Amino acid sequence: MKTRKILAYFLGAALLVGSASCSDDLEYTPAQLPDNAQVYFPNTNPTEIDLAGAESSFDVTITRRKSDEALTVALELQGGEGNYSAPASVTFAAGEATTAVSISYDAAAIGPDNYQSITLSIADESVTTPYGMSVYTFTAGIPETWTVRHTGDYVYTQFFTGDDPGLSLLQSDIYPDRWKIEHWGNDVDFRFTWNQTTNKILVDNQPIGYTHASYGPVAVDDLAHYIGNASMGESYYEDGVFHFNVVYYVSEGEFGYGYETFTVKQ
Repeated sequence: MKTRKILAYFLGAALLVGSASCSDDLEYTPAQLPDNAQVYFPNTNPTEIDLAGAESSFDVTITRRKSDEALTVALELQGGEGNYSAPASVTFAAGEATTAVSISYDAAAIGPDNYQSITLSIADESVTTPYGMSVYTFTAGIPETWTVRHTGDYVYTQFFTGDDPGLSLLQSDIYPDRWKIEHWGNDVDFRFTWNQTTNKILVDNQPIGYTHASYGPVAVDDLAHYIGNASMGESYYEDGVFHFNVVYYVSEGEFGYGYETFTVKQ
């Protein structure tokens, strides 16, 4: 019985609310569309862009709803650590609803696999619209792809010891001086630059994939880079053998330094 009374009460209340709602005369006021050009970045622009290392620019689409007259729109670009630039403005021709903003970039300065956040904005709010994006934020970078050139055996002498046979040596498809040995150390890539014209080799400063129980992550570096000069020898290639003059270190100091080799087998 108690439950019925409660239900009856709420049903009655609902009828009262419903009847009150029906008696109200609600007026619909449609949203007013802006009468300006209504410039915006369409959502078809990607949020991540893979760039080509051999190129130096890419396009971003910008659109407007009112296109009867020619229009110049001020732009502003931020981010990208100075590696990207955009024109100060973009111009729509009369009757043109969509155009492209050319973004320039410095592929050499960006480097491989270095994706950076960039924001392109319409700097003049008087031409924008609340119904479209006036700020376009995205990430861009150059993906690095590799080709296997050789296989060989790596000999560890400093932190690790022993041979590691049958490792693959790969060359970057974008930067010919960039090389890496796959599944090196504690199953990481051992990266280095090798200028075959000068026979100069520089090992990257990189983690080895191993964390020491007392001292933390262990890294390897080219010894010449680590000490700031080549007084203790340089890395080089000779007669099918890469000679890497490396140092293994942690934040507290070095574990050891000296030459390790990679012998090309095929």
